[in-house]
Amino acid sequence: MNVILTGATGWLGSAILSQLAQLDCIEKIIAFSGKTDIKKLDKIDKIIFFKPTEVNTRLAFEKAKSDCTVIHCATVYDRNDQDAMQSFLCNEVFAIKILDAGAKSNIQSFINIDSFFTKAADDATSMMSYIISKDNFKKWGKVYSEKHGVKFINASIFHVYGKNDDDKKFLPWVLNKLANNETIVLQNPNSRRDFVFKEDAVEAIKKILLSQNKINESYSQFDIGCGYLNSVLEVVQILKKELNSKSHIEYDADSEPNDTYFEIKAQIEPMAKLGWYPRYSVRKGLKKWCDE
Repeated sequence: MNVILTGATGWLGSAILSQLAQLDCIEKIIAFSGKTDIKKLDKIDKIIFFKPTEVNTRLAFEKAKSDCTVIHCATVYDRNDQDAMQSFLCNEVFAIKILDAGAKSNIQSFINIDSFFTKAADDATSMMSYIISKDNFKKWGKVYSEKHGVKFINASIFHVYGKNDDDKKFLPWVLNKLANNETIVLQNPNSRRDFVFKEDAVEAIKKILLSQNKINESYSQFDIGCGYLNSVLEVVQILKKELNSKSHIEYDADSEPNDTYFEIKAQIEPMAKLGWYPRYSVRKGLKKWCDE
C-alpha cells in the first residue's frame, strides 16, 4: 500500500505520519508539506516529501502508482476570519486538486480529515471562512464519489487536544495560564464539547486506513470523538487539579452558552464497527497531557 498524506508537518498530520511510518504494510508515503524539518522522519526511506505545487501534485501520484490511498490533512484554521482567501485556497482549491488528481489516478480511497465544526455550518457565526471552506469541500467529495467513482471517506474529528498544539487555541491557552498560576476568565463556562485526545484521533485515522476495504459505500461518514459532552468549566477544573494550579477561575455560573450549535457529540458507532474505541476518557486524556 502507498499513501499520499497532505499537511504532513502540521500538528495532527505529523502525528499521523509518524504512525504510518511504523506500518509494515505501507511501502511508500508521499508527504505533502511546505517544510521538511520533522526530526528523524525525513530520514526514513519510505517517506518522500513534496512541496504542494501543480507539478509536484502530478509527480506525487506518479510516484505513488497503484494501490494508493490519500489522507487529506492539510488545512488553514482561520480562527478569527482574518484570511478568508487562504482558507479558500487551501481548504477548497488545493483540496480539490488533490481529489481530482486522485480520481484520475484511480486511488483506493480518499480519507478527508474534517472537523465537527462543519456539522453546524448553517448556524455558526464564528470561524466562518474555515467552516464554509471545509464544508464546501465535503460537498465536492460527494460529487466525486457519485460522478467519478472515488471512495470518499469523511472523518470528522471533534474537539481534539494534546501535546504541542498551537498556544492560541483555547485548551493550550488555558494550560499555559494554569501552569503560570494566572487568572482565567471564562466567557462561556457552560459550553459543552466532545473532547477527544490526540492519540485516539490518530489511532482512528489509522483504523480507517487499514479497514478501507471493509467500507463499501462510495461516500461514508465517520465521527471521531468520545461520544459524550463535557462543559468547558469541567475541563478547566480537571486541568487545574492535575497541575495543582493556584489560578483563580472567574465565570458566571448561570451564563447561557452562546454557541449551542457546536454542542454536538460524536456518533461513534460506525467507528466501533471498524473496531475502534477511544482509549482515553476526558479525565484520563487530560491527565496524560499534563504529564507529558
